[in-house]
Parts: sequence; structure tokens; C-alpha cells
Amino acid sequence: MYFSTLCIILSFSALHKYCKIMQVVSVSIIDGGTEYNIIPDSATIAGTFRAFSKKSFSLLRERIEEVIKGQAAVHRCSAEVDFEGREHPTLPPTVNDERIYEHVKWVSVDLLGEEKVEVAPCFTGSEDFAFFLDEVPGSFLFLGMWNEKAGAIYPPHSPYFFIDEDVFPIGAAIHAAFAHSYLLNSTNNKNSY
Repeated sequence: MYFSTLCIILSFSALHKYCKIMQVVSVSIIDGGTEYNIIPDSATIAGTFRAFSKKSFSLLRERIEEVIKGQAAVHRCSAEVDFEGREHPTLPPTVNDERIYEHVKWVSVDLLGEEKVEVAPCFTGSEDFAFFLDEVPGSFLFLGMWNEKAGAIYPPHSPYFFIDEDVFPIGAAIHAAFAHSYLLNSTNNKNSY
């Protein structure tokens, strides 16, 4: 049962890639006991799933549950599906508010110059900031810190990750300039945000 369920779940990303829907399903834990010669009475399969929109995230979540329970039924077993993740909650997609994004981009270009501002491509990482964006319009901002001289050349989940703290004043300036212009615009034009 585990193998057939895994094969179907892991095929989601490949199948949907051809449908122009970007999503990722990762199975990172399979726990069925500790002895090679004992058939366990239960097993745990865990991992993550990600998508670029709340709609496709929700559909993917429903499909994962449908497949797991369906495969269990095919093998005359039962399955419980827990998306709440007591230790690691399910994170929704990080989706920027378009108006806030445009404003923070304008502020960044105004402060640093167009040649120093890049738009990051969409990616399927998960981010706690998504919970804030569910409640308040906002935009996720990356602060570039690639610096070969300082050794800041590795991505955040690398064991060699190093933060070049010399870029912090730039990030603080962008946040301060954004807050100032946002408040100034919202006071002058009550309905702009």
C-alpha cells in the first residue's frame, strides 16, 4: 500500500507540470517501524506540498487526501490524513498583494536605482510570512546579499549559509522609505490602499 500511494502522490508534480500548474509534493518521512523482519500494524508518511495559488494549493490538498484514503481502501486498510501538523503546520502559498508589491518595487528602485532591483522568479519554497499575507495586504521582499569576498554565496538551507550583515542598512532603508511613502500616500489619498 505504501509504495502504490507514494508513486501516485509523487506523480502529482509531474502530471500537473504539463498542465501549466506548478506544484511540488515531497515525501520526506516514511516510518513503518524499526525491525526489518516485522510487518508493522501502522506506518506514517509525511512531507510537504506547495503551489503558487491558494486555489491550486487547496485542490492539491484535497487530491492528496483522496489518493491516500483511496489507496488504503484498495488494500483493505484505513488511513488518517492530518494536514494540521502539530509540530509543522501546513503553510499556505506566499502571495503578494499586487498594489503593495508595485509600491515596494517603486520605493526600492527610487532608493537604489533600477539596476540594483531585480524581480525574483516564482518559487515553491514555504514561508511563515504567508500567514501575515492572509490577514494584511503585503509583499515579501528578498534582500540580496551575495558577496563572494564575505563568503555569502550559499542559499539559506545550506549548512554553509552565511549572512552578509553589511546589507542590513539597505533593507532597513527600504522598509523605512516604504513605510514613510505608504503612510504619506494613504493620508493624502484615503482610498489608494
